[in-house]
Amino acid sequence: MKKKIIKLVVVIAIVIVAFIIQSTWSKLNSDIVPTPNLLLIVVCIFGFMRGSNYGCLIGLFCGLLVDLEYGDIVGLYAFLYMICGFFSGKLKRLFYSENVLMPLLLVFANDFVYNLSVYIFRFLLRNKQDFPYYFWNRIFPEMIITTFIMFLTFKLFYILNEKVFMNDDERALSFDK
Repeated sequence: MKKKIIKLVVVIAIVIVAFIIQSTWSKLNSDIVPTPNLLLIVVCIFGFMRGSNYGCLIGLFCGLLVDLEYGDIVGLYAFLYMICGFFSGKLKRLFYSENVLMPLLLVFANDFVYNLSVYIFRFLLRNKQDFPYYFWNRIFPEMIITTFIMFLTFKLFYILNEKVFMNDDERALSFDK
């Protein structure tokens, strides 16, 4: 029971810290440097390391935070983050600790899908059809900076996953049981 409370506190702390950093960065530097989507990194990594249910739950929590802070419609960002967490969790069986390429590609692809969905729901449906401008000035720079930040923080998430979130049963290899 104590270990579950520690896990819950750690996850909530990570999400809140990522949300605060992302919100502060977007309010200060959004015109100069694109804002990395730190919450998407958290959702993708936890989904990738812990599974689709975990990714969906963290995606729901992160999305509700974004909806309450920035959203016009409550639920749009929660849905998008949940989808990213779900599909990241479906790739859990491809998780290897020494391979950082798969999580990088996962965050890159999820950021593209996330931003494309935001474009469709927030701009295209309002008849704002300048997709090349939006892609080159918003989507692509954010994809690059989010993937770069993910590259820098992946080892930290991996160590956190090993030390806090894994049970002794999960640490043992399947053929050792």
